[in-house]
Amino acid sequence: TPESGAAYPLTVVDGTFRDVGLPPGWPTSTSGWDMQSIALSYDAEADSLSIGIDCFVVCGDADGDGDPDGSSPELIARGGQDLPDFANSESFAVAFDIGVENSNSNELDGVMDFIIGFPADEPDASERFDCGDELDVRCFGMYRYDVSSGTAQPGQRFLVRPSDSVLPHPVERFERAPGVAATVANGDLEFTIRNFNAFRQKFGVPPVDARVEWSINLLAFAGSFQDDGVGEDQFPNDAPFRTLVLPCSLNDACDVCGGDSSTCLDCAGIPNGPNVYDACDVCGGDSSTCLDCAGIPNGPNVYDACDVCG
Repeated sequence: TPESGAAYPLTVVDGTFRDVGLPPGWPTSTSGWDMQSIALSYDAEADSLSIGIDCFVVCGDADGDGDPDGSSPELIARGGQDLPDFANSESFAVAFDIGVENSNSNELDGVMDFIIGFPADEPDASERFDCGDELDVRCFGMYRYDVSSGTAQPGQRFLVRPSDSVLPHPVERFERAPGVAATVANGDLEFTIRNFNAFRQKFGVPPVDARVEWSINLLAFAGSFQDDGVGEDQFPNDAPFRTLVLPCSLNDACDVCGGDSSTCLDCAGIPNGPNVYDACDVCGGDSSTCLDCAGIPNGPNVYDACDVCG
């Protein structure tokens, strides 16, 4: 589940095994770069797309010692660093493809368009970042995906264009409360794009129709150049990206996704209403309009010639 408490209808497991390499004889078994799963949730009412990253341990804890903001003696002895606040080359990045810019089409082309997270580098092709030179949490945000960087890993593909008509755009990350120590339970990451359909329209692709399924291509990266001997992780492991299909997310009053609230109408046309036909075939009635003289609905009793009922 995401740290904010929202529900994720789509979760994709990166691997049941821990695949980020550690130096021989390392005192811990898992690095905080090792992603366990990626999860997506689109909230149609709020028009927000949330992306969750679940790590086996605390995300960003390079040496796996439980402290994502400090280096263990073993890492220091190797000349490595586990920096606080995703500084310098430490990066978590999620890149995605939502289509071809200004195509007015939902068709995906397999080329990443944007990237969210903490950049590890400022590409030569980019305008200067406005968050300082340390590239820490102050640089968190959504950027263009630099497709010109050759073999660079995703953390090095954060690009700022001059006079961009799409960016900046509101994106948030879930944060632990100040002073709360990081744990495996609260150490995952969550990024949320607000006003997602407005973002898509600025890019020139149709808005999400929450009444039907829709798709997005996605990849993710976690790692650092400064944690000597500790590996990196990339999602997926077996392809350049993964196509994820998000389910319909707009339920009608009858709890039918994409429905028109017509499948749970009562006899008065009210969704999930209380009205039913009574014994007299009157909607919402009290069975009083078809009583026989003995007070029995649709009963056989009538008054005889002596004016006696039955």
